[in-house]
Amino acid sequence: MPATTLEYLLERSEKRLVGVNATVAAKAIELIKLAYRNGINIAVTQGLRTFAEQNALYEQGRTKPGKIVTNARGGQSIHNYGLAFDIAIFDDNQNAVWTGNNYNRVGKLGQQLGLEWGGAWRSFKDLPHFQYTFGLTLSQLQAGRRPPSGGAVAPSQPLPKNYLERGDSGTLVKGLQGKLQALGFSVGSGGIDGDYGAGTEQAVKAFQKKYGLTADGIAGALTLAKLDEEYKASQKPTPTPAPKPAPKPTTPPAQDPAKEEPKVDKSKLPAEPAAREEVNEAIERGITNGARPQDEAKRQDAMVMAKRAGDFQDYQIQNLYTTFQQVKANLPLQKPEVWEEKLENGDVSQQEMLYLIAQLTLRSFG
Repeated sequence: MPATTLEYLLERSEKRLVGVNATVAAKAIELIKLAYRNGINIAVTQGLRTFAEQNALYEQGRTKPGKIVTNARGGQSIHNYGLAFDIAIFDDNQNAVWTGNNYNRVGKLGQQLGLEWGGAWRSFKDLPHFQYTFGLTLSQLQAGRRPPSGGAVAPSQPLPKNYLERGDSGTLVKGLQGKLQALGFSVGSGGIDGDYGAGTEQAVKAFQKKYGLTADGIAGALTLAKLDEEYKASQKPTPTPAPKPAPKPTTPPAQDPAKEEPKVDKSKLPAEPAAREEVNEAIERGITNGARPQDEAKRQDAMVMAKRAGDFQDYQIQNLYTTFQQVKANLPLQKPEVWEEKLENGDVSQQEMLYLIAQLTLRSFG
């Protein structure tokens, strides 16, 4: 028995696709090759069906012997408009096989190619049936609407090829190789040379494997569409993130004027009552002119006034002793009790008097 080769299946199908829409016929051929690569032999058994042929088929199982195979009369089937085809599965000896799970497997392959499969219908499952209506309904076809592609396959007209495979060459292959290489798939040492060789086939298989397609090394409709999608996405520029706006300078909250403590300028105030007598005496003795008695004094000012005072009298020592007792707790003296005893006994030298006066003056005028 002769073997069931791919050439046999294609040649057998070509005769059945005469009159079928060119796009639908191309999808049928692609399905035959895809199924063959998956270990299933299929061929087209029915393509365009005339209204008369449709009516005759409708009578089967009704007025004529046989099993009912359709519920459609003439004009009620997509076959009547060249947009459908039926297939059969063949064994390795070219015998048709009408049962088995392989029809379900082929149905899923057809759906991958965008075909509508009769096995997915709910009311009347037709496992060998496939169709592609370009979105047109049966009512629109009956009203005269036709797909935009229009043309049908004529007798002896070569079927259109919408895939690329090993052995092909030319501009389309160069475009395929360029996109693969741009996406990081090596097409071999020859680079983009327009020849679909082993390197390009391996690159196509790697691409198909990465994106969950059948890894057969043939660039069919699904592979080419996915390749084009990924290539376009890779060419889009990566958006540059917008710079973050600079933080707005924060202005410290204005302080409530009511909470600010008023600053008093004591430099212009008169002498305090407790020191008024001493200030007047200092004025009389020419030690100071009495101006700005509460102004801050430097140490050198105190030393100058002490020198002007000359020798100290007993009453002056006594007054210094009295003042010392009042402020001794605030004086930076290591042994204030020793100083207090010296003043009480009048046992202080002029240098010690000057030192004490300087300390007292800084506390009195500051």
